[in-house]
Amino acid sequence: MQNRSAIDKRIRNATTAGAWLQVLMRTLAARGHDGARLAHEAGVPARNLRRPSERVPQIAMTRLWKLAVKATNDPCLGLEVARYVTGSTFGALTHVAFVSPTLEDAFRRIVRFQRLMTDALALDLIQVGERYRLTIQPIAPGHPPAEEIDAFLATWVRVTRGLAPTQPYVEPLRVHRRRVRPACAVQFEKVFRAPIQFRATEDFIEYDRSDCKRTLPDSNLQLAQQYDQILARQAAELAGASVSDKVRALLFEVMADGPTESAIARRMCMSKSLLKASLAGESTTYRAILEEVRATLARRYLQEQTYPIKEIAFLLGYAGTSTFNRAFKRWTGATPRCYGADDV
Repeated sequence: MQNRSAIDKRIRNATTAGAWLQVLMRTLAARGHDGARLAHEAGVPARNLRRPSERVPQIAMTRLWKLAVKATNDPCLGLEVARYVTGSTFGALTHVAFVSPTLEDAFRRIVRFQRLMTDALALDLIQVGERYRLTIQPIAPGHPPAEEIDAFLATWVRVTRGLAPTQPYVEPLRVHRRRVRPACAVQFEKVFRAPIQFRATEDFIEYDRSDCKRTLPDSNLQLAQQYDQILARQAAELAGASVSDKVRALLFEVMADGPTESAIARRMCMSKSLLKASLAGESTTYRAILEEVRATLARRYLQEQTYPIKEIAFLLGYAGTSTFNRAFKRWTGATPRCYGADDV
């Protein structure tokens, strides 16, 4: 369990995408409120209003949400904010969801790159029986506030409906919220079209496993992989550009080329020995990161069922399928064939 000082530090350092600020400002303007005045009162830096691409301190966003809810007298404001999110609001992060092979793949990409939207939340996707559960964990109670989490969940439900716009429509099976039941709770039922439980022990939204396995109409694996590379670079930059994050991002980008430690060092404009020392200072090694990226890509390729096992082994830099099979069993305890791919 984190101590109070560690939690306070995370709250102070957390940031959120400037896109969330812009969407909230548009919502307030539509309601006839002076969003700029409220932002100033909340301590949102003036540059954030001028430069939508810049990150916003989460502590200021939390204040702004509280002021916005008070000004509008609407505890369900987050649900309306989601209506102002468009397909381009979060750039590549939204686009990669639409071109992912399945809804499950889209979920996993959102989880992987969620820090680009906000690092005040931790997302996870877990399978519970015949359901997939997307869980949302705030960094601390009230950070982000309940209405901001409402906006995130409602936005994701709207995006999900857009990913599979034909019948049968993909709808959540149930939604759990830690927040108290607001007077406007009926709006939650209209937005989510699923049973809502308030005062729950955790925040999550559940979907049927078969819905998550459906092929999306706009799926494009090659384009999704290109977006993955863009998002990996953005995530590495956001993470403070640690050496291990840079190595990880580069490996995702050039894995099919069979990168060596020396080649990655050259891409990073440093010697191989300096790369080793830098990674050691971060308590890791090139080999450990390589294995992590290989394992991640292997799972993704097998889940997407786009490549045969022999080709996956080649894409990950293995000399043959037997070596890849041994590595995959070491990572997961299962063989690639049992994991879900067809060996052709």
